[in-house]
Amino acid sequence: MQLGAVSGVLITGVLIGQLGVAISPDLKSAFFLLFLFSIGYKTGPQFVNGLRTSGVPQVALTLLLCGTGLVIVYLLSRFFGFDAGTAAGLMAGALTESATVGTAGDAIKRLGVDAATTQRLTTNTTIAFAVTYFLGVITTIFVLSRLGPRLMRVDVAAACRELEAQMGAVSSEPDVGSSYFEFIVRAYTVPTAMESKTAGEIEAVFAPARVFVARARQQGRVVDGAPELRLRAGERVALAGRHDVLVGEKNPLAGHEVNVKGLRESGVSLVIAGLLSTTIPLVVTILVGRYVVRMHPGVLLGVCAGAGTSAPGLAAVQEIAKSKIPTLGYGVTYAIGNVLLALWGSVMVVLMSR
Repeated sequence: MQLGAVSGVLITGVLIGQLGVAISPDLKSAFFLLFLFSIGYKTGPQFVNGLRTSGVPQVALTLLLCGTGLVIVYLLSRFFGFDAGTAAGLMAGALTESATVGTAGDAIKRLGVDAATTQRLTTNTTIAFAVTYFLGVITTIFVLSRLGPRLMRVDVAAACRELEAQMGAVSSEPDVGSSYFEFIVRAYTVPTAMESKTAGEIEAVFAPARVFVARARQQGRVVDGAPELRLRAGERVALAGRHDVLVGEKNPLAGHEVNVKGLRESGVSLVIAGLLSTTIPLVVTILVGRYVVRMHPGVLLGVCAGAGTSAPGLAAVQEIAKSKIPTLGYGVTYAIGNVLLALWGSVMVVLMSR
């Protein structure tokens, strides 16, 4: 049986972690740099090509969303008195970009502070990210699928049908109406019955409903919910899907919801900051894109989802649009957003340390 590179690396990492093998700081740093290189290598061609060919509007709106997010998080962090670690975690969670946690952690190590302070800031980064990430996903979905169309005063589905007609596109499912209900994200503890299942296998349990693993917490780390990710009983996962699926009686994970005690103990200020840090950049970008740039509403919502690196947001937009038109604004902006938001982790730590 061939595991493949992804599964092989994952299993090797799990084994090393279980054996308690000590990893030198230099090796950790080298692997972290390789991680950043892989992001650039994967999104770099789209990033550069987008700057040349995708048109100034999409690139400009991506810069606006990411730039506004940086400014809003910085101002709110100063207002609420957050430290550099909490501010960086807020940035990562509110804008749903886990790579930001990595760059922030590297920047914290280079601050030149004592070991205790470094550990405290690193821990605060993780806590702030854990608290605000789920809020960020939910808020992004709400703004793009509910609030956005109202701000633009447009029927997104009708606008997308009109553009499809102009482009000569034919719907592959002309007789299928929207089954959209409000999307939500809920956290669950992996039950014993699902021990060693992959994220993809857990998603398949909900079929034909569209539910997917957005993130997982393993050994104190928050990781992306890749289909190959193997999960252990007791670990926590964030599932994104329709409201009626995740709260319905037929939910296979019903009864395994994660207690939100940690969220309550994190303080109202962090929750408020998270909601505002997610909402304001999206609203500003939607208003500018619609009334200044005059971008097509379906494409604009796709741009916002891409710039915010939000796959759940794109899924929600496609549901209300009953069209693939929003994907026209997603690809290049996702590449650019990935690069910028990853860099913002280091920038936020530097800004908050002054």
